[in-house]
Amino acid sequence: MRKIFFLVGSLLSLPVLSVEIDLGDAAKYNAFFKEDFNVQRADTQGRVAVGGDMNVSGQYSVGDLINQFNMGDGPALVVAGDINKTSKNEFLTVLNGDTLYSGSVTGTNISANLVKTETANLPVNFDEAFSYLDNLSNDLMALTASGNTVKSGWYLDFTPATMPEDNVYVFDVTQEQMNTTGGWRVNGVSDDATVVFNITNTNNIAGENTWSNNTCLKDQIGCVEISQTNISINGDLLSSHVNEFNLDNRLASQVLFNFSGATQVNLASDLYATILAPSADIKTNDSVIWGQVIGKSWQGGMQINYDPFQPVGKTTSVPLPPTVWLFVLGIAFVIYSRRVTVITPKTDRLNLQSTC
Repeated sequence: MRKIFFLVGSLLSLPVLSVEIDLGDAAKYNAFFKEDFNVQRADTQGRVAVGGDMNVSGQYSVGDLINQFNMGDGPALVVAGDINKTSKNEFLTVLNGDTLYSGSVTGTNISANLVKTETANLPVNFDEAFSYLDNLSNDLMALTASGNTVKSGWYLDFTPATMPEDNVYVFDVTQEQMNTTGGWRVNGVSDDATVVFNITNTNNIAGENTWSNNTCLKDQIGCVEISQTNISINGDLLSSHVNEFNLDNRLASQVLFNFSGATQVNLASDLYATILAPSADIKTNDSVIWGQVIGKSWQGGMQINYDPFQPVGKTTSVPLPPTVWLFVLGIAFVIYSRRVTVITPKTDRLNLQSTC
């Protein structure tokens, strides 16, 4: 019995699973979507990959700073479906790389090196990529927060309780907190920390945006909304570290917004972070984001500037899933059952046979 308890105790004391914060195929792209990319007048500085159609209204450009930011070789635009230019009088321009597509191209004023290919020959398998990204997002959401999130007037203050060994800090943020604050202050972390914000709206409350119709409604399930978000790390504003033409000393490279389980994400503010929302339709106003964007689909006129997510820590801890604990208990039960099974002694079996 002691050996059984020792075995179970040893298994329960095993290190928790770890997840590498690696964006997989999406890491190569400025914008990465499983389905449609619906854009208005704006641009994406780096590469774009679209698993559905790209629908362009107005003047739009892709890839103008690919070489400036040394993004390497490869297509500037990948579209698994159709490319549709709906405005006759303005341009779609794709620079510094081919435009690979598997569907058709409609519309005029398209300046791009168009290369039609079979879906199987595209550099991205979108189903596999998003299966991986969904798992990554869920694993990050399962992390225990590094410290508390406290509302202080117009600010949300994030202060870690401990210093994580992998230098990855995780904080939870709710829609209620975002609706009543505008500044996010991360204090007490190392200057080169990776910061992950797990953002939720579990109570399905309404958002506070007044722009267009893209606001989260009361009792709307799966909708999360961000507006008026200005982040500082140890008193240093992320917005003060943006240089239009180089990536030096950009604090936004350290920050990830994770929207696990969200089906709609509304962005209504300039943002300095990478967006991980693999199951969400992202809807935007005419703001700017410095980071990478990963979503199910995109709609709006937000400008997407290139600032690749570069986590300092390679791995961080997540709890073991319930299936693992059930497996552990199952092994312990089998071992225990085998030890307590009553076997009839041989002499008794002989006596039973003689009386039959």
